[in-house]
Amino acid sequence: MRAAYQISLCLTAGLSALVQLAFVPGLGAQTLAQSEPSVTLPPAGQGDPYAQALAESTAAEARGDLAAASKALESILYVYSEDSAVALRLAWVQFRSGQFASAAGSYQLALSRGDQSGDAALGLGWSLQRQGLCALARAQFEAAAQLLVDKTSAQQGLALCPAAKTLVITPALTQGLFIYRDHPLRNYASATTARLSVLVHDRFLLSAAYRYSYFGTALADISPWHQQDVHLSLGFGRPLGGTSVSYAMITGSAGSYTGTSHHLGAAARVALLGSLTFSGAVSLYSDATVARGELAWQVRLPYGLSIKPAAALQWSQSEWRPSGALTVAYDHPKFGVFVGGKYGEEWRPAMLDFSAVYIGDERIPFGLWTGAALIPVPSLRLSLTFAYDRLRRADSVATYTAAAYYLTLGISKDF
Repeated sequence: MRAAYQISLCLTAGLSALVQLAFVPGLGAQTLAQSEPSVTLPPAGQGDPYAQALAESTAAEARGDLAAASKALESILYVYSEDSAVALRLAWVQFRSGQFASAAGSYQLALSRGDQSGDAALGLGWSLQRQGLCALARAQFEAAAQLLVDKTSAQQGLALCPAAKTLVITPALTQGLFIYRDHPLRNYASATTARLSVLVHDRFLLSAAYRYSYFGTALADISPWHQQDVHLSLGFGRPLGGTSVSYAMITGSAGSYTGTSHHLGAAARVALLGSLTFSGAVSLYSDATVARGELAWQVRLPYGLSIKPAAALQWSQSEWRPSGALTVAYDHPKFGVFVGGKYGEEWRPAMLDFSAVYIGDERIPFGLWTGAALIPVPSLRLSLTFAYDRLRRADSVATYTAAAYYLTLGISKDF
């Protein structure tokens, strides 16, 4: 069930949602032309390394070799340590090649060298926006709008990174249909989740969710059963990092464990070439205590792509169980897609950042997931996910191998 609830609006997802999607279509050289340096370079004599580097960069750009253009400019970047024009030109080349983090650093360097044209502030704004750091980008767009004669690009940036609302209320509803194959008890399940999230001053996030699950069986002598989940979370997030605490209570039965379980979790996120997140959870059952920690690093790549490797370690009943996962995603202002998988046995894993807790007694040796989201307007999100888990049990009570298929539809709306 690792991915079955990925599309639910949860705390960590909410903190990530404090920044906007990085890729904006159509914002190529024409839109960002204002950020290309228009500074008149100082004269240089024959054989001057400054003039030679600029000539090499210009020739490389003309033939489309942005890597060579960047290398030529880097060779003189710190030789002429007070020259903002070289930093500006390098930043533009890096931006065109999709190296938005490097471009942001070069634009910052141009600002530190005294650029007052507005080009550096504008370029820095777009470089931050492409990385999803809209709150930081907006300040640069505002600065650029004060300096530039042509404010078109800065105003476009401000439109894409609007001022944060004091209060954003987001109700969400998800419906899941789960099918089990070769399972001795479960045949199918239906899971309905209602969630309400409240974002205050663009930094404090409160979230509450209730899930009702109905499990059906093909065995005539066993009646269907139900499960009820309550999830609560509180978090604080800024573009450069955030933290959260979570609690979940689950009552009912999943065909093997019956009773009430309690789950406590915490997560911390740091913006590091994307988002580095550590999350941990402790699950308290009447028959066992299960602890799980995970370190995940979502690295943003050029053109809206990202890759997210993760490593987890679980402990219970004096046994350690390591596992690894990898998710690849593409984000666009109007839609997003992802695909991923995990390998490594886990038993009753709790991923409170996804509001997902598996309380069955099977072990999960591996799983796969994929999904898509549609964003017809900025405040409305529709999502569809599919996940597969391999289930295996081999103990004194039962021995079997089964498969679980999870299909989930979701909708959320910001107010």
